[in-house]
Amino acid sequence: MRRVIAVRSRKHAHPEEVRTYSNTMIRVLIVEDTLEAVEEMMAHLALSGRVFEVAGIMDLQELEAAVQDLGGVDLLIAATELSAGGGFQVFQNLKKSNRHLVPIFVSREGSSNNRSRLGAYLHLTRPFRAEEISHALRTAVERLPEQVGVLPQPPMSVPAGFSGRVRSMRLFDIVQLYLLAHQRGRLWVYQGSEDKGWLQLEQGKVVDAACDKLQGEEAVQALFQFTEGTFDFNDEATAAQVTIERSWEQVLMQVFVMQDEEKHRNASHGSAIMPDT
Repeated sequence: MRRVIAVRSRKHAHPEEVRTYSNTMIRVLIVEDTLEAVEEMMAHLALSGRVFEVAGIMDLQELEAAVQDLGGVDLLIAATELSAGGGFQVFQNLKKSNRHLVPIFVSREGSSNNRSRLGAYLHLTRPFRAEEISHALRTAVERLPEQVGVLPQPPMSVPAGFSGRVRSMRLFDIVQLYLLAHQRGRLWVYQGSEDKGWLQLEQGKVVDAACDKLQGEEAVQALFQFTEGTFDFNDEATAAQVTIERSWEQVLMQVFVMQDEEKHRNASHGSAIMPDT
């Protein structure tokens, strides 16, 4: 599977200007062995406050096409446990045509990969903490040439915040990353042109939510019915009221209970209308 997405911070670029300035984005290639690992990295990039264009692959046969999609690679995030030499061999091959390439290698705890050949390159061991990947990304960007990823200054009226598109990543995962980072602001969620809603985050808590005419926990229930779409985080938005008093864990538990009940109702309804054989 190969996808190219734009993960950007509106502190650096107005959404309508991204296409114009796309050649100045930091181009990131993620090479992992699972879809979950690719999407986790994409979510961390979305939270980093930088401007990235990202391709994620799980099959080395798609490597050449992904690099062509990006028009080159500035930052490589690669698992060391891949076949055909692992992430280090991928780096060596890409380095020939991307001379300023900066790698971040990712391995599992207890991996038998030889750390000595990684030298001074950035390296993460799963499971890693959010602050570890944040530090690695910040260090990697600092190691890039100054002209990479530099964007013209946007108008001062552009609100600050992050946006991105990760189709198959669960809303639960996106919210968790913002909560772990203790972000304050409003997470907008869109599905198509009609469905939209938001969650208000305050220092690791969800305190308010809205979706259509619903508010509070009912709005959370509705938002978790979205199956795909886009998200946009505005860190200038503040809470006008508190409609969610319970902890996020308690709210989520209720969401999952309601979803299970819905599945059982649908299953019961399906079996009830099945004709006798």
